Amino acid sequence: MNIQQISKSALPSYIQLLSLAYNIRTREDVDKELQQWAKFMDAGVELYGAYLEDEMVGCMALYPFEMNFMDHYLPVSGIGSVAVHPVYKKEKVCLRMIQYAIKEAQEEGCFFSVLYPFRPDFYRSMGYGLGPITYQYSFRLDQFQDVLSDVEDGDGFIRQFQAEDFPNILEFYRKIYITTHGYIKRPSYELLSFLERPNVKVFAYIEDTNIQGLVVYVTKSTHPENFLENKILVYEWNACHLKAKKALFQFFYKQRDQFSQIEFVSQDASIPFVLKDPRHVSHNLLIPTIHHHVSNAGYGMMYQALRLDDLFSLFPTHTILKQWEGKTFSIVTQDPFTLGHQTFPFAVQSDQLQPIADTAASATLQCSISTLSSLCIGSLSFSFAYQNGLVTLSDLNWIPFFTTLFNVP
Repeated sequence: MNIQQISKSALPSYIQLLSLAYNIRTREDVDKELQQWAKFMDAGVELYGAYLEDEMVGCMALYPFEMNFMDHYLPVSGIGSVAVHPVYKKEKVCLRMIQYAIKEAQEEGCFFSVLYPFRPDFYRSMGYGLGPITYQYSFRLDQFQDVLSDVEDGDGFIRQFQAEDFPNILEFYRKIYITTHGYIKRPSYELLSFLERPNVKVFAYIEDTNIQGLVVYVTKSTHPENFLENKILVYEWNACHLKAKKALFQFFYKQRDQFSQIEFVSQDASIPFVLKDPRHVSHNLLIPTIHHHVSNAGYGMMYQALRLDDLFSLFPTHTILKQWEGKTFSIVTQDPFTLGHQTFPFAVQSDQLQPIADTAASATLQCSISTLSSLCIGSLSFSFAYQNGLVTLSDLNWIPFFTTLFNVP
């Protein structure tokens, strides 16, 4: 099998293969995909095909991303639009493409490989760890009432944004990016493509001339036989401070005469605390024994940590007690493809972890690369990982050290 980067001349074959795996049905859909992928390629996205002789049997896209990792802005590689021809399923086409993508990411100096999985178990077996859990909330708009009890009038205002406002929107997302651990910088081509969809609505809270809060949403029917029953489906909801957040709450609260409910996703499990009634809009599920249904939950993006020597040197050590300074430890992981073990020894210094050559460490932490990746990104706590056998530790006196080290914001 030969995997190679494709040019625009191969886009029709690429789209044809995608149409066998994704919802691309009409001639109009195909034309839109051709135009969009051509723009993405112009912006630096690389498309790859897996070939058996002259036939493209698999394809994928590799995205050059940048991610905020504890206030360090690191190159990461995104994998998307993975598809395999139906005739060649179960012939390890996807496995070979993912191996190729990881190798490319390593050679380009990326710190993480990231993707949205179609099967989390499949990608965990290839070294990808689960990212943060995401909650889907759905409730009536009048449930914002208590949040608005202390909203004060100020200089800020809400207005609708159009495509010509794009530079201001891009600057707002840059502010979110530089202050949020784990946030992947939104490429301008991707953001513009999203905002240009005809059904997408964008509203911003502005102070002076600066965006301080932004919501992106569509409206959808909630009843097939009643066109007056509709909901707001929020795709993006970001605010720089509490005042901006409450202004957006107030904006949605004012829409309650026309929309019966709002639905949005967040990685914050504490959203119910700010609602008048935290229950899910359905009110039809009681979780044993007496727990009210407030949200649905799921895992999305998965991560594989690369360049572990360099990555761990970025972990802050100023919160770690002086008793660990000068001591050494090793992290041992298993390569998901070769099944061989890799050892990464470090010395604890006052300002960072220093990779060392000596493997005679005071303690050894052993786990899969998927578990280690989740620990690094902060979606898995060390205490849970240790208590449930996801990691093993040669010296239990080091538990406080690793608990603090992996206390990622």
